[in-house]
Amino acid sequence: MNAQQPLIEAARLRFNGMSRDSLEDPPDLDEEVVFTVRARCKKQERERMKDGEIRLVAIMEVVDVHVGGTMPDRDDEGPTLFDDEPDDDAE
Repeated sequence: MNAQQPLIEAARLRFNGMSRDSLEDPPDLDEEVVFTVRARCKKQERERMKDGEIRLVAIMEVVDVHVGGTMPDRDDEGPTLFDDEPDDDAE
């Protein structure tokens, strides 16, 4: 039985890991929610499917997760512990 190679090299994605932060308002069971995920490709592998097809799979490690369809810029993730805002009332 010869494995059939795809005409176009395309990969399925497999996500591994979890968000680093907790979700304050978690979805109910069976509720569908749109997330934007930043992920890094850690590995590519080939799998043989039941029909003999060889499929390329990209293993993605979750870096960050946000609710909704947009990901904030990395520079706009909010103030850090040492960011000081000038006090306009201080003289």
